[in-house]
Amino acid sequence: MTKVISFINMKGGVGKTTLAVNIAYALAYFFRKKVLLVDVDPQFNTTQYLVTPKNYMKYIEDDSNLTVFDIFRTGPLTMPTTVGQGRKEVRPAPTLKNTTIPIYNDGGKLDLIPSALDLMTLESSARGTENLLARFLHSTKSAYDNIILDCPPTTSIFTVSAYIASDAFVTPVKPDYLSSVGLSLIDS
Repeated sequence: MTKVISFINMKGGVGKTTLAVNIAYALAYFFRKKVLLVDVDPQFNTTQYLVTPKNYMKYIEDDSNLTVFDIFRTGPLTMPTTVGQGRKEVRPAPTLKNTTIPIYNDGGKLDLIPSALDLMTLESSARGTENLLARFLHSTKSAYDNIILDCPPTTSIFTVSAYIASDAFVTPVKPDYLSSVGLSLIDS
């Protein structure tokens, strides 16, 4: 049975991304598991960790490729224009095929659903958006042994979405006061 595990702490700099990436890779490489790593953080550090800037730009410039942003969006995008209201752009529905970047595939498998800076525009999104990630991941569970979510260090629609979608949580804490405050914020 597929386990969805979120790496969450309300404090930045405690090792969420480093642990999420390395545990995902270790599961794929050493234990030959099929792992999906989802970058739910608008800062997209997991994506930057695993994909070179050149390859990332090539990926997002191809309109057929989607990111975690597209999992959260609920309708057509309005693209800015120099005059008027903007133009509506209809994007395809997110699927595993159009949202994942293969990272490792040799016995085990590691795929990444990359993030994008556009994710920040969804902070104050329509009601029900927090369930979209869980629905998408539920439809992909049969393809993976583990799904790992790297979350931002804030209380936001993205962390709420991760809570809803997850079976378990890992909360990295450094032995300092502010890191432990981040842990107590999760508990409340």
